[in-house]
Amino acid sequence: MKLTNSLNIKHLLETDWVNQFNDDQLKVIRSGLNEGLNVEAFANPDYNYLQMTQISDGLKKDLNVNIYASPKFSGMKMEYIKRGLEEGYDVSVYADPKFSWCQMGEILIGLQKGVDVSLFANPDYEDRQMVMIRNALIEGYDVAPILDPSIPYEQMAKWYESQKGA
Repeated sequence: MKLTNSLNIKHLLETDWVNQFNDDQLKVIRSGLNEGLNVEAFANPDYNYLQMTQISDGLKKDLNVNIYASPKFSGMKMEYIKRGLEEGYDVSVYADPKFSWCQMGEILIGLQKGVDVSLFANPDYEDRQMVMIRNALIEGYDVAPILDPSIPYEQMAKWYESQKGA
C-alpha cells in the first residue's frame, strides 16, 4: 500500500474544489484518505466512481496503477488490467485503450490458459473471434488458417467445428 502526505487533498476537501465531484466520487476519495492511500492517483473529476474504485483497489493491493490510471480506460477495462496484474501477468499485451473490455477479458483468459495471446491480441479482432482462436489454440490446432481479422466469426466457427471432427 502506498502512503502519501495527503494534506493537500484533505485541505481541498474543505473548499469549493469538492464541487467538481459527485457524492460517490467523494466517498472514494475520503475512504482513500482514511486508508492512507495516494488519493492523488484518482482524485480527478475526469474519473467516474468505478474508475476511482479500480485505482483505489489497485493501490490497496500495491499494484502499479500507473499502467491503467488513465481516463482513456473505462472502469471495466481497468478491472481486467487490474485482474491481470493481480494474477502476475504481463498486461502490456492488452493494456491499450484500443481494446474493448470484452477483448481484454478474452486476452486475459488466454494468458490464464497459457496460450500464445500474441496471435490474437489485436484490436481488429472481434472478441468472439478471439474466443475461436484461443479455443483452437487450447485444443492444439494449427490456427494459421484463421489468423486474419477479416475472416468472419461464422467462418472461423465452421473451421473450428471441422477441426473437432478431423
